[in-house]
Amino acid sequence: MELNTSAVLDAKKVLFSKRIDEHNMLRIPLNPLNPHLICGLCQGYLYEACTITECMHSFCKNCIVKHLERSLNCPMCAILIHPTDPFVHIRLDGLLQDIVYALLPHVEKEELERERAFNEKHKQIEAPRRIQSKSVVPKTSTPSQTPQSTPVSHRGGYIPPVALCLQCL
Repeated sequence: MELNTSAVLDAKKVLFSKRIDEHNMLRIPLNPLNPHLICGLCQGYLYEACTITECMHSFCKNCIVKHLERSLNCPMCAILIHPTDPFVHIRLDGLLQDIVYALLPHVEKEELERERAFNEKHKQIEAPRRIQSKSVVPKTSTPSQTPQSTPVSHRGGYIPPVALCLQCL
């Protein structure tokens, strides 16, 4: 049986064209992207995303720092990150974090507001600034997180799935 490539291409065009709206924007559901945007430890959207350079798994900075207090292995694949200093192989992933914030701008706003509220409550002299270096520095206090099956912000609260709109060129 010979495969008719033009029929396959026509079928793909029809499926693809249904996702383009009247403003020539491509709509992509967020659900297929969620596994790449969600921390494997807290099950929330990534906040201060960090990537383990040995296996390329990504987590929230606070989550991976807390995990590394108990174990030197990646929580996803159990690879040994480093025998003595795992922070050598963990990098802040600015590109991944920018993608999360571009797709879910409310995540950044909620996290910054929570940080401000925490700082006011604890009367810190200066609000913490984002670390721009490539290595991870552990924070001394992190809120407890519980894994949940639905996407949540880093510190709780349901975030409804949204659609991604990309302009077709």
